[in-house]
Amino acid sequence: DVAPWLCSPRGGSTSTRTDSDECVLVADLDTEQSRVDELVLLCNDMASNDLHSSIHRHVSTEAPRRVVRFPWGDVPAPWVEGYSTIYDTGIDDSVFYIEEILTSLDEDDDPSWEEATRGNESQKWYTAADTELDNLSRFEVFELFAADKVPADEDIFDTMLLCKRKRGLNNIVTKHKIRCVLCGNQLIASAKKGLSKTTADLRTHSPAIRTASLKMNFAVCVLDQLRMLDFDVDAAYLQGNYVDRRVFARAPKYFRRYDERGVELIWLLRRALYGGPDSGRVWYNTLAHYLMKEDQVTPFQRCHFEPCTFTHFIDGESDPQTGAPCRILCSVYVDDGRLWDNSSTVADEFLIRLQNRFSITLGDPSARTSFMIGMDISTGDGWLQITSTTYILNLCQKWLEFPIQEYDYVGTPAHPKLMEFYEAAIQLRGNTHPELATRYRSLVGALIFPAPTTRADCLYAVGLLARVMDCATEDMFKCAMLCLVYMGQTRADGITYVRDAVDGRRFVQWSDSDWSIRRSTTGGTGQLANASTSATSRKQDCVTGSSTHAEIIAASANSNDIVWARGYLEEIGLPQLEPTPLKVDANNVITLVHDFVSSKNTRHIQRRDFIVRERENEGALFVDKVPTAENLADMFTKALHREPFNHLRSMVMNLMAKGAIMPVPRARRIAASRSA
Repeated sequence: DVAPWLCSPRGGSTSTRTDSDECVLVADLDTEQSRVDELVLLCNDMASNDLHSSIHRHVSTEAPRRVVRFPWGDVPAPWVEGYSTIYDTGIDDSVFYIEEILTSLDEDDDPSWEEATRGNESQKWYTAADTELDNLSRFEVFELFAADKVPADEDIFDTMLLCKRKRGLNNIVTKHKIRCVLCGNQLIASAKKGLSKTTADLRTHSPAIRTASLKMNFAVCVLDQLRMLDFDVDAAYLQGNYVDRRVFARAPKYFRRYDERGVELIWLLRRALYGGPDSGRVWYNTLAHYLMKEDQVTPFQRCHFEPCTFTHFIDGESDPQTGAPCRILCSVYVDDGRLWDNSSTVADEFLIRLQNRFSITLGDPSARTSFMIGMDISTGDGWLQITSTTYILNLCQKWLEFPIQEYDYVGTPAHPKLMEFYEAAIQLRGNTHPELATRYRSLVGALIFPAPTTRADCLYAVGLLARVMDCATEDMFKCAMLCLVYMGQTRADGITYVRDAVDGRRFVQWSDSDWSIRRSTTGGTGQLANASTSATSRKQDCVTGSSTHAEIIAASANSNDIVWARGYLEEIGLPQLEPTPLKVDANNVITLVHDFVSSKNTRHIQRRDFIVRERENEGALFVDKVPTAENLADMFTKALHREPFNHLRSMVMNLMAKGAIMPVPRARRIAASRSA
């Protein structure tokens, strides 16, 4: 009386699943929706014969194969078709499914319910399931509703239990987690058919904070000496309120209950469950409504340039020490929140009200280190550093055959012949073996996360690797492994923002481009508090006929980042009162910006590619010339040799010198080494 896949997060029951299932990357939604459904009896053996004939329902008999891995657990991809399940890389305008982001260290971290309850840790998994049911009850997620009372024009959707071992710093298992997940693919299919009141006008988009916005917040936090607090929303989706429709769901088998007649008790959902295509939207709208409408003491404003950041400015007050306006900034990434403030009394009172409204766990305010969406965050007096040490160690342990300490030193993330291997891969498009394609996508997809976030030095190499996702070769895979070894050897390096940097409060953008017979590459980085807040290395939209054309396209693309950065900085309390410098190393760009030149080499360039000219006339920016050796964007357009690469890398990421050795007399040093 139950669909065979309901307890398996990877599709198919454990008795029929084969190794080949793991190679199926895309679920065929059309085929899935055309499968023959089976009738399910929503009662037990104690029910009367009359009830047997009246409470049959149609349910799908197979699950989608592909699994999307979220920070909060694994969900089959078609269940979450409407989510932002893709990660905007900042590389080549490319987006990829989050298959390897904050993922499991090994396969045992994601057992099916059947596997979990048969293993040695079964009691821990049963305890986790009971905890999940307690959460559902505590948040009043559902009301029990007899199956025969559900109206005929409203669907009943299935649920399942997903198991996951969660890991924290240094990949230590911190807890056994179980989520009760709604089968969102059924809601999507119902919405497409348009036959159910439940899924009428189903909207699914839910924003998530961009890493560039988060890094802007970190930089402003350092510059204005803001206090930083983090909080975690307990079972966030379970705290999102349905306001416009009713959703009926069938409980997982372990949670299933029956009334005195033997009729199954269906869940009438009052709050969203994980797995629902609109659950993220419901939670986001619930939180945003509280911040902007319900809380009348400190009403927040949603930022136009970042919908996941909310601000509250205390009228007329400024910090006597820094002169910065007194304010509270609140940014959220699904269920991870972070607060910045320079008015502790107002902020603490707000947190108390937030805790009374939602179930949240506050981080330790005195902690010097924390962890958020794959970033290790360290703070000190006048500085803040973000790295991906834990994430990179995870990747090294998963992909490298030997410990990272045993590999030879790698000086740069890009193989010397990376461009040659890339051109060869393009020529072989369509001839990649399926096993290599899966292996390559998995590795490069994992490298894509830290590159634009904390490892800007690897952005160009990872960007080039990402361009051949559909035509990988063994040489390109080896280049990806070399990039991983480089990341592993420099895993402690990251981006460091400092308070006392010269002109650190002024946002500066850098722009550069290479020129290629194929589409050229646009590179750029925005700097605040002496370190990068955003970095770009992406393929241009068209083939350019000259380096001048490629450079002006890059400058216009980077001017878009300037407009965003200026707008967002003004919203969070650091307005840029002067035009923003746009640093370029090409004289022809400066000429085209300042003069209306029309020659045989420039007359074909479209107006949109000259938007940088209009933005300088508006006063948003001014174009400034820098030597090529000092152009920070140069490292995002080409593979540099070790010396210039390390020079630019240290400035982009603001790497601090470290590792000095205390001088000791030679005789004592020799004696100490012998005794050791």
